[in-house]
Amino acid sequence: MNTALVHEFPEAWGVESLTRNSAEICASAMALVVAFDDSGRCYASAYGGPLNELELAFPALNAVLLKAEVLEVSAENEALRTQDKLVFTKCPNISYFAGLALIGASGEKMGMLCVLDPNPTRLTPSQTLALETIANALAVQL
Repeated sequence: MNTALVHEFPEAWGVESLTRNSAEICASAMALVVAFDDSGRCYASAYGGPLNELELAFPALNAVLLKAEVLEVSAENEALRTQDKLVFTKCPNISYFAGLALIGASGEKMGMLCVLDPNPTRLTPSQTLALETIANALAVQL
């Protein structure tokens, strides 16, 4: 995705703080929120790196939107890495990705929230729950 076509979220929506909270709660180096409005305009918020570095996560968007739960891909788990090459083929220095869809009140998928890290890891159950809670809060905000 061309980051020149990506817009920043309005500051009043509070998306940047939720993006940062996602990375901090999940002990991840980076976090990214991507969402689309009704007209198809793309918005993004990045934490831990400039958006043009985090755009490597954009190919994961389709895979995340197809899942009902958190999609985790780790360099430690070769089966997952082989099955979901979405992030690792574009950025070999990312060893962990976890993302989930932002789902609106009427069930529409509006985008994704993800965390990325250079070290292979796994989310704990409490981190997964926190990420799901933040994703729900984002969906309400948007």
